[in-house]
This record gives sequence, structure tokens and C-alpha cells, in this order.
Amino acid sequence: MGRSGYVEFAQYLIERGADINAPASAVRGRTALKAAAEEGDLEMIALFLEQHVEIDTPPALPQGLTALEAALRGWKFKEKKQRSSSSY
Repeated sequence: MGRSGYVEFAQYLIERGADINAPASAVRGRTALKAAAEEGDLEMIALFLEQHVEIDTPPALPQGLTALEAALRGWKFKEKKQRSSSSY
């Protein structure tokens, strides 16, 4: 399933009552928005924003992230991965 397949499936779930604002689990949990942000999935983020997702939920404690921190973490991981794969 390609990325658009995931977005279509998420839309399907939302249309059937899935709660995109479900809280993260207590330890290292992520909300739907935080997971999409960490993955850098702009289509999914756009879908959630269109559905009025809560953007300022507190991070899980301990080791949780805000949506912005999740996005930065995902970006840094991808940058590091690209640098290591281009060095071969």
C-alpha cells in the first residue's frame, strides 16, 4: 500500500468515527498527528488538519514529543539516513 493508500484508509476510518484526537499512551506515545509529523507524511498531516486535529496536545511523559518535536526528529533521522547512504 503506497502512502496515498494510507491516507485513503485514514479517511475511511475517520468517516466511520475514528478519533484522530485520541490521546497518546502514557509512555512514549504519539497521537495520530505526531506519528504523521515524525514520518514526514505531509498528505496525512493535511488530512488531519482538514479534520481539525488538535495540534497542541501535550507530550506523553516520559519521553514524549510535541508535534513539532516529532517533525524535527523525523527530519533529522531522514537527513542522517540520506547522508549515510550517499557515503557508499
